[in-house]
Amino acid sequence: QHFIGYSQGNRGITGLRYHYNDLLYHELYTKSYGTFSRNAANRSISNLTLHDMCGKNTDGIITSIDKELQHFCDSLESLIKSGCIVVADSSNGEILALSSFPHYDASNLSYYLDSEKGELLNRSVQSYTPGSVFKIIISASALEANPHYYDYTYSCLGSIDIDSNTCNCHKKQGH
Repeated sequence: QHFIGYSQGNRGITGLRYHYNDLLYHELYTKSYGTFSRNAANRSISNLTLHDMCGKNTDGIITSIDKELQHFCDSLESLIKSGCIVVADSSNGEILALSSFPHYDASNLSYYLDSEKGELLNRSVQSYTPGSVFKIIISASALEANPHYYDYTYSCLGSIDIDSNTCNCHKKQGH
């Protein structure tokens, strides 16, 4: 797959425009594409070869981001107070869209330095402990494996001992 992009020359504050500014700034408004090969483990096995639309080598970068899908995900900010959207192609692992919420205005970064909302945190690439959304998946799996759990009730006492290890709940008093 090829990604065709345009460089407008202004350095980004974060992301691809920040890290690859020297490549992107080489020729302004140049259409380019690149190719490389991957092995069965989805690791790159060849160097990136960059081309412009006229066939001569030029500078640029390749992403697998789908522009329309990315814009759609970004447009959902009013529905997502805090979190992220990651869309990947399950057949090859390519990332098609990454959106982290809440967004921030890159031209006014100083405003967000003392914010407690975490606008500068890129939630789409951070590591998190599975939370409430996985409780649904685990519960569904347990019910599928053993229908007798439909009538099961668990009362949280604030901690539980598993194999001589104490696991604490976020509510120490339980619930």
